[in-house]
Amino acid sequence: MGKKEPKQPPAPDPVAVAAAQTKSNIETANANAHLNRIDQYNPWGSQVYNETKNPDGTTKWSQTTTLDPAQQKLLDSSNRISQSMSDLGESQLGRVGDSMSQQLTYDRLPNQVNSVSYGKIQDDVNMAGVPKLIGGADLTKDLQTQRDALYKQQSAFMDPQWKQDQGDLENKLVQQGVMQNSDAWNRAIGDFSRNKEFAYNNARQSAITGGGAEQSRLFGIGLASNQNAYSQALNNAQFHNTAQAQGFGQAMSNANLTNQGRSQGINEANYLRQQPLNELNALRTGSQVTAPQFGQTQQTNQAGTDVSGITQQGYQNSLNPYNAQIAQNNAMTSGLFGLGAAALISDRRLKRDIRQIGMHPVGIPLYSYNYVWGEPGVGVMADELEKVRPNAVLSHHPSGYKMVNYEAI
Repeated sequence: MGKKEPKQPPAPDPVAVAAAQTKSNIETANANAHLNRIDQYNPWGSQVYNETKNPDGTTKWSQTTTLDPAQQKLLDSSNRISQSMSDLGESQLGRVGDSMSQQLTYDRLPNQVNSVSYGKIQDDVNMAGVPKLIGGADLTKDLQTQRDALYKQQSAFMDPQWKQDQGDLENKLVQQGVMQNSDAWNRAIGDFSRNKEFAYNNARQSAITGGGAEQSRLFGIGLASNQNAYSQALNNAQFHNTAQAQGFGQAMSNANLTNQGRSQGINEANYLRQQPLNELNALRTGSQVTAPQFGQTQQTNQAGTDVSGITQQGYQNSLNPYNAQIAQNNAMTSGLFGLGAAALISDRRLKRDIRQIGMHPVGIPLYSYNYVWGEPGVGVMADELEKVRPNAVLSHHPSGYKMVNYEAI
């Protein structure tokens, strides 16, 4: 036979534990309330507490604040003044209603100025009065004109002189008896012609040099005139834009003044409309008597008795020996599995949650169950098998529990 299984100690009644905990909490709350409700007295008055009992055992408290007679007199006076001001304000409701019923209009105020425009900005320079500079083909043509004019001027003096010199030379040669077209004649005329050509070449070179200088001088004069005219045109454009900017600034200033005047007019209209309401609100407000201020009392907060925790701990203390005995029995029965798969413990005393799931071929029920140590299993009961197959049951194990040799069935 196996060892007797220990009896599990009864668990505490949760309803009784909850009721005991509630009763302890109420008693603790009442004790804290008595400790914390402290009557106070100062020069401005007093603050006292009154206690009544509720049917459930809790305490109901009321607090009464009493002013000092002088403070109470001030409060009564302040209330009378407040009431008089309230009556006066109520009499002004009609005036406020009249003011608020009138539609607010801004028709007589100047219109809002949203944009300002003053002339067009001159973004270029008028070149109509600026003389054109000579350049390119015109510059070459002008240079040639200057050279031709200088050469023509010099040749106008040279042509009569050389013509007269040629006549004088020919007369001299005739007087000397030199025949025309003779060698002496031709040599004399050739020398004269070369001197003449040299003189005209010098005149042409002088015209070229003088023409360039003259053309450069005239170009400088034209450039200076062009620059002066351009500067004048640029100054005119800048003056125009400066005047335009000044005019725009003046127009903007006028617009700002107009908008400022409109804004001031709107504010004034709103002020006149709201003034009766502001006066009524002023009548409705007033200083109040200050209630007496009492010091903050140090609060006591005694924790309640943990009835539930104490009860649970007592139950756990009772349960520990039981768990130790169960563990000892489990350790003893764990050796039963050393016989291998052929022989398994199958004693009904070690099984819980037994449920029949079918029939074994030997003619006895087949069950599913959980061992007392928590392991699930499926098989037969040793006591039932012993009736039909006694040789398949091992009943002499040292533990006292019966085992089944499943190879025999």
